[in-house]
Amino acid sequence: MMLEEQLRRYWFFQHVGAYSIRQESPRSILESLRYTQKIFSQTPEALITIFPQGEQLPSRTRPLKCKRGIESLIRSSQNDIAVLPIGIRMEHINDPLPNIIINIGRVRITSQSAPYPTDELEHDITYLLDEIDRAILQKEIMTSIDW
Repeated sequence: MMLEEQLRRYWFFQHVGAYSIRQESPRSILESLRYTQKIFSQTPEALITIFPQGEQLPSRTRPLKCKRGIESLIRSSQNDIAVLPIGIRMEHINDPLPNIIINIGRVRITSQSAPYPTDELEHDITYLLDEIDRAILQKEIMTSIDW
């Protein structure tokens, strides 16, 4: 799920299943959430990627100000949903091309009775991003990979 204007700009994401959401339209938000619920109900093992801030922002943005869409999906789903928080940062570290650094948190199995509150998700992603910053400062990040 991506913001409609970003999907127009990065149109190639449509080829891997991206679909849009317009945050300025409450009706569009409901339609996108219903569409996501439909995907989960028809294909419980589906992988849906959501930027919980509602848009792609610089990794140093604080506070993250996550939207409540994921929590809403969990509360309305008949199935358990596995949520995997991820911190992603692009950084030039001794290379002319940017490195993509990914820090993956622990999977949270959620349900209507045990949701993943938005403030906890925001905290977990902030922690993952802060750990990336710490690793860069302490030079613990591998700086290049030869393919």
